[in-house]
Amino acid sequence: MSNVHGIGFGCAMYADAHGGRLPRSFEDLSNVITSTRIYICPSASDQTRYSYELTGTTNLWNVSPSIIVLREIEPNHHGKRVVLYDDGRVGLSSSANR
Repeated sequence: MSNVHGIGFGCAMYADAHGGRLPRSFEDLSNVITSTRIYICPSASDQTRYSYELTGTTNLWNVSPSIIVLREIEPNHHGKRVVLYDDGRVGLSSSANR
């Protein structure tokens, strides 16, 4: 969860500098997140690829607290995925579609 919290902080900083817009890719965050290791969950069985993805549900930061803007690709936490909500909260979701 701390990795996703850090990515969320990077998204907030990016949005602040870009008129409220979210990054389109993790590469857009390279000015605020310097290590790509944050994109790999320590619990993931595959440590060679990113564990998270931007959902593309919205392109604006802080529109609705119910929108998930980033999620873990594989459910690594007892069948749940770590998710980042549009208001910066981090949580677990059991829904595969969210």
